Amino acid sequence: MDTYIQQIAQGVPYASEKVEGYSEVEIAQLERLYDIEIKGNFCQFMHEMGRCDGGLMGDDPIILYRPTMSVRNFVVFQAETQEDIYAAGATKLAAQKPFAFSIESETQVFFIATRSAVPDEVYHLDENTNEVKSTNMLFNDYLRRLVRHYGGPGIVCRGEMLVI
Repeated sequence: MDTYIQQIAQGVPYASEKVEGYSEVEIAQLERLYDIEIKGNFCQFMHEMGRCDGGLMGDDPIILYRPTMSVRNFVVFQAETQEDIYAAGATKLAAQKPFAFSIESETQVFFIATRSAVPDEVYHLDENTNEVKSTNMLFNDYLRRLVRHYGGPGIVCRGEMLVI
Protein backbone atom coordinates (compact mmCIF):
# COMPACT_ATOMS: atom_id res chain seq x y z
CA MET A 1 0.00 0.00 0.00
CA ASP A 2 1.25 3.47 -0.87
CA THR A 3 2.21 5.97 1.79
CA TYR A 4 0.32 9.23 2.04
CA ILE A 5 2.96 11.17 0.09
CA GLN A 6 3.07 8.51 -2.63
CA GLN A 7 -0.70 8.92 -3.07
CA ILE A 8 -0.26 12.68 -3.38
CA ALA A 9 2.84 12.45 -5.62
CA GLN A 10 1.05 10.46 -8.35
CA GLY A 11 4.39 9.10 -9.57
CA VAL A 12 6.16 12.47 -9.57
CA PRO A 13 9.69 12.05 -8.15
CA TYR A 14 10.79 13.57 -4.85
CA ALA A 15 13.59 13.02 -2.33
CA SER A 16 11.92 10.51 0.00
CA GLU A 17 14.81 10.62 2.47
CA LYS A 18 14.13 14.34 3.03
CA VAL A 19 10.37 14.02 3.70
CA GLU A 20 9.63 15.00 7.30
CA GLY A 21 6.50 15.49 9.34
CA TYR A 22 5.48 16.20 12.91
CA SER A 23 5.01 13.66 15.70
CA GLU A 24 1.67 13.20 17.46
CA VAL A 25 3.00 15.19 20.43
CA GLU A 26 4.11 18.00 18.11
CA ILE A 27 0.75 18.01 16.32
CA ALA A 28 -0.96 18.50 19.69
CA GLN A 29 1.44 21.38 20.38
CA LEU A 30 0.64 22.92 16.97
CA GLU A 31 -3.08 22.70 17.75
CA ARG A 32 -2.56 24.65 20.96
CA LEU A 33 -0.17 27.20 19.46
CA TYR A 34 -2.35 28.02 16.44
CA ASP A 35 -5.70 27.35 18.19
CA ILE A 36 -6.82 24.94 15.47
CA GLU A 37 -7.85 21.31 15.14
CA ILE A 38 -5.58 19.14 13.02
CA LYS A 39 -7.61 16.19 11.77
CA GLY A 40 -8.53 14.26 8.65
CA ASN A 41 -6.28 14.47 5.62
CA PHE A 42 -4.60 17.59 6.99
CA CYS A 43 -3.47 15.53 9.98
CA GLN A 44 -2.04 12.85 7.67
CA PHE A 45 -0.24 15.58 5.72
CA MET A 46 1.21 17.19 8.86
CA HIS A 47 2.26 13.83 10.28
CA GLU A 48 4.04 12.61 7.16
CA MET A 49 5.18 15.74 5.33
CA GLY A 50 4.31 18.83 7.39
CA ARG A 51 7.92 20.04 7.60
CA CYS A 52 9.25 18.94 4.21
CA ASP A 53 7.84 17.23 1.11
CA GLY A 54 11.22 16.24 -0.32
CA GLY A 55 10.91 18.75 -3.15
CA LEU A 56 7.56 17.44 -4.38
CA MET A 57 5.81 20.85 -4.39
CA GLY A 58 8.27 23.08 -2.58
CA ASP A 59 7.69 26.33 -0.76
CA ASP A 60 6.24 28.31 -3.65
CA PRO A 61 2.66 27.23 -3.00
CA ILE A 62 3.03 25.52 0.40
CA ILE A 63 3.91 28.25 2.87
CA LEU A 64 4.54 25.72 5.64
CA TYR A 65 7.82 24.88 3.89
CA ARG A 66 9.18 28.39 3.73
CA PRO A 67 12.38 28.47 5.78
CA THR A 68 12.14 32.26 6.06
CA MET A 69 8.85 32.02 7.97
CA SER A 70 9.41 32.00 11.72
CA VAL A 71 6.90 30.73 14.24
CA ARG A 72 6.01 34.35 15.00
CA ASN A 73 5.47 35.02 11.27
CA PHE A 74 3.17 32.00 11.01
CA VAL A 75 1.11 33.05 14.04
CA VAL A 76 0.75 36.63 12.77
CA PHE A 77 -0.04 35.47 9.22
CA GLN A 78 -2.76 33.12 10.47
CA ALA A 79 -4.34 35.90 12.58
CA GLU A 80 -4.24 38.33 9.65
CA THR A 81 -5.76 35.73 7.32
CA GLN A 82 -8.59 35.11 9.78
CA GLU A 83 -9.22 38.88 9.92
CA ASP A 84 -9.23 39.05 6.10
CA ILE A 85 -11.74 36.19 5.91
CA TYR A 86 -13.96 37.99 8.40
CA ALA A 87 -13.61 41.29 6.49
CA ALA A 88 -14.62 39.50 3.29
CA GLY A 89 -17.94 38.67 4.93
CA ALA A 90 -17.24 35.00 5.56
CA THR A 91 -17.89 35.31 9.30
CA LYS A 92 -18.94 31.67 9.73
CA LEU A 93 -15.66 30.45 8.19
CA ALA A 94 -13.66 32.94 10.25
CA ALA A 95 -15.22 31.48 13.40
CA GLN A 96 -14.33 27.91 12.36
CA LYS A 97 -10.60 28.41 12.97
CA PRO A 98 -9.27 28.76 9.44
CA PHE A 99 -5.70 27.71 8.73
CA ALA A 100 -3.96 29.04 5.61
CA PHE A 101 -1.45 26.60 4.16
CA SER A 102 -0.93 27.75 0.58
CA ILE A 103 -0.46 30.95 -1.39
CA GLU A 104 -0.49 31.06 -5.17
CA SER A 105 0.39 34.08 -7.30
CA GLU A 106 1.19 36.06 -4.14
CA THR A 107 -2.42 37.10 -3.47
CA GLN A 108 -4.42 33.86 -3.65
CA VAL A 109 -4.65 32.30 -0.19
CA PHE A 110 -5.93 28.76 0.32
CA PHE A 111 -7.12 27.55 3.70
CA ILE A 112 -9.16 24.97 5.54
CA ALA A 113 -11.72 25.66 8.28
CA THR A 114 -10.36 23.32 10.96
CA ARG A 115 -13.47 23.30 13.15
CA SER A 116 -16.02 22.94 10.38
CA ALA A 117 -18.17 19.89 9.65
CA VAL A 118 -15.93 19.21 6.63
CA PRO A 119 -12.43 20.12 7.84
CA ASP A 120 -10.77 18.91 4.62
CA GLU A 121 -12.67 21.36 2.39
CA VAL A 122 -10.33 23.93 0.84
CA TYR A 123 -11.39 27.56 0.57
CA HIS A 124 -9.92 30.38 -1.47
CA LEU A 125 -9.39 33.96 -0.30
CA ASP A 126 -8.69 36.30 -3.20
CA GLU A 127 -6.81 39.22 -1.68
CA ASN A 128 -7.33 41.29 -4.84
CA THR A 129 -11.13 41.19 -4.71
CA ASN A 130 -11.55 40.44 -0.99
CA GLU A 131 -13.74 37.43 -1.79
CA VAL A 132 -13.89 34.01 -0.16
CA LYS A 133 -15.32 30.93 -1.82
CA SER A 134 -15.04 27.17 -1.70
CA THR A 135 -12.69 25.60 -4.24
CA ASN A 136 -14.98 22.55 -4.38
CA MET A 137 -11.87 20.50 -3.60
CA LEU A 138 -10.89 18.54 -0.55
CA PHE A 139 -7.39 18.89 0.92
CA ASN A 140 -5.88 15.88 -0.89
CA ASP A 141 -7.44 16.92 -4.21
CA TYR A 142 -5.91 20.37 -3.83
CA LEU A 143 -2.49 18.87 -3.09
CA ARG A 144 -2.73 16.62 -6.15
CA ARG A 145 -3.56 19.69 -8.26
CA LEU A 146 -0.48 21.42 -6.86
CA VAL A 147 1.66 18.42 -7.75
CA ARG A 148 0.35 18.52 -11.32
CA HIS A 149 1.15 22.24 -11.52
CA TYR A 150 4.35 22.58 -9.44
CA GLY A 151 5.44 18.93 -9.22
CA GLY A 152 9.08 18.11 -8.53
CA PRO A 153 11.67 17.09 -8.37
CA GLY A 154 12.22 20.57 -7.11
CA ILE A 155 14.21 22.38 -4.50
CA VAL A 156 13.93 20.69 -1.13
CA CYS A 157 12.68 23.21 1.42
CA ARG A 158 12.07 22.64 5.11
CA GLY A 159 9.84 24.80 7.24
CA GLU A 160 9.31 24.89 10.98
CA MET A 161 6.04 25.93 12.60
CA LEU A 162 6.85 24.90 16.14
CA VAL A 163 10.46 25.37 17.20
CA ILE A 164 11.46 28.93 17.94
